[in-house]
Amino acid sequence: MENSNSFSGMVLLDLFRKNITMKKTTTLLFSITVSLYSLAQFSQFNLDQNNVSATVTDGGILFNRPTINNGGYEIPKGSNLKTIYAAGFWFAGENNSGELRTCASRYNLGEDIVAGPIANPGEYTSASYINDYQTSIWSVTKLQVNDYIANWNQPGYVVPANILNWPGNGDASIGVALQLAPYVDVNANNIYEPSLGDYPNIRGDRAVYVIMNDAAAPHTGTGTTALGIEVHLMLYQFSTTDYLNNTTFVNARVYNRGADTYSDFRSSFFADGDLGNYSDDYYGCDSVLNTIYTYNGDADDETNGGVIGYGANPPAIGITSLSHLIAGAGYFTNGGGFPLADPTDATQYWNFMHNSWADGIPWVYGGTGYPGSTGATSAPTNYLFGGDPLDQAQWSEASNDFMGSANPPGDRRMLMNLPGVALAPGDKVCYDFAVVYGRDSVLGSISDLKLNAASVQTFFDAQNYGCQEVVLGMENISNTEFSVHPNPSDGRFRIELDNAMDVAVLITDASGRMVPVTKVFNHNYIDIQVENGHGIFFVTVISGDGSTTKRIVIL
Repeated sequence: MENSNSFSGMVLLDLFRKNITMKKTTTLLFSITVSLYSLAQFSQFNLDQNNVSATVTDGGILFNRPTINNGGYEIPKGSNLKTIYAAGFWFAGENNSGELRTCASRYNLGEDIVAGPIANPGEYTSASYINDYQTSIWSVTKLQVNDYIANWNQPGYVVPANILNWPGNGDASIGVALQLAPYVDVNANNIYEPSLGDYPNIRGDRAVYVIMNDAAAPHTGTGTTALGIEVHLMLYQFSTTDYLNNTTFVNARVYNRGADTYSDFRSSFFADGDLGNYSDDYYGCDSVLNTIYTYNGDADDETNGGVIGYGANPPAIGITSLSHLIAGAGYFTNGGGFPLADPTDATQYWNFMHNSWADGIPWVYGGTGYPGSTGATSAPTNYLFGGDPLDQAQWSEASNDFMGSANPPGDRRMLMNLPGVALAPGDKVCYDFAVVYGRDSVLGSISDLKLNAASVQTFFDAQNYGCQEVVLGMENISNTEFSVHPNPSDGRFRIELDNAMDVAVLITDASGRMVPVTKVFNHNYIDIQVENGHGIFFVTVISGDGSTTKRIVIL
């Protein structure tokens, strides 16, 4: 796998229990704790198709470089300047018995979610499962897909390994779902067959696909029983000369593969935005743009503890929900003290996901958002610090009017809560996000970020992306319609279409190889005779604007 690495999990459980000391120093002293589960493996991939280098792992953590305990969302690419230290998804729900189950990632790899799809119990250590899913990150570029579409049925063409190994189907014999990663199914048989013209259905100029599940995880992070969910992520980027060149998109699909129904299934996106120097940041949100963001607390982002700062006019970094109106947006602070600090158990996660503090007290408007803080009111709110920091009359961390004085900057962690949904066995829910960036002056960076968030939303809406695993037919089908009959045939059949003299016809067998045929062209039909062979064959009609493929059976 290009640009990827696999690592032993032997030191993960202690190394990635992030705290203020381990996060911020360049020389780390840590103890090594080996548990039963710590023999697991994880893989990572750097998605760097545009001006961003974003580290992705299949251990539940995004935008973190766990082997060196460092931030993994670098922008500009190659600058060693980081905007996000780590990110991850939180999922939670109560089943029909009222039992709370959670799956949450902040910094610890493989505690609540691990690489690979859900399988039958006992299969996670089988050779077939390990061979297929020990590394559960796959990457394909648009250029590779387009080259495949143009040449897959040409003599001598070799299918690239990343298209050949795309996880379109799972091994049902060990309990893995049949349909996994999205693909274009040319012959509409629900089987991913790259030798027959099927190919990955990706977004962007490069996409990274990740499959994880919480059923095989020990759940030592939140301490609950598994939800029984399988989480699929597609992260993708576009290489452009505009705002998209600084953007990373995230599509998340959550499948309920278990036996429990969750009437109020919750999803949240957590991100620890560290703009270079971690200790001088502010958090904010814009509920109209469905965006949470981190910005610098002063005009200069200094280097701190070996972590390079952005210097003058530091940027802002944010997460935009593209598919859903956000139900809430909040924050917590490293070292802030209970209940404004990081959650530590399932109930505290659940409370934050319901727009409350770790102690279950709802967020309120004003002050820090906690009742009794300076400037706080008793009015409940779902959006903490939702005002514009450029306007002192609005509630933000930079506002003297609401805080008594501007809030001291710190190590902020931001949280986006999505609306609750009912999730029954076999159901899935899909979400789309974008990591957006802006840079101008310290507060002008927020304006730039919001402008880019609005532009990204407009761009995304125009794509008409769906949540379908299998797309029937080819994406580049031509306007030429044709019929094939008789089907099945004895090797002799007719292709009927308009303007038959203006097209080319290829006949391939089940392995994708061209077969010798006799062709007789007429104005509106082509008579074909296959010289030898029985079984399934494919008829591809190529016109000036694309191609269409249909299947025929020869007895």
